[in-house]
Amino acid sequence: NAFYRENFTMENMIFDKIIFGREVVVPLTKGRNKFIIIGTTWKTLEKFKYDRDEKRVYKFIMDCGLGEKNSLGFGFLNPVR
Repeated sequence: NAFYRENFTMENMIFDKIIFGREVVVPLTKGRNKFIIIGTTWKTLEKFKYDRDEKRVYKFIMDCGLGEKNSLGFGFLNPVR
């Protein structure tokens, strides 16, 4: 909502089909601090139909990623067309 300066809500699930991949543990050093990131990988995240407004949201997701650790390089998505 802050990016587009609009109040946008999704009525349905963000993805229509999801297939879990595996859990992952990634050691990370930022500055002098060392910590562990625990996350997941997904084999499939699919959305079959979306309207014009939702298309902007999915483009934003593809550009920025998902999750709270995307600023550290996590949460990226690889589009398959």
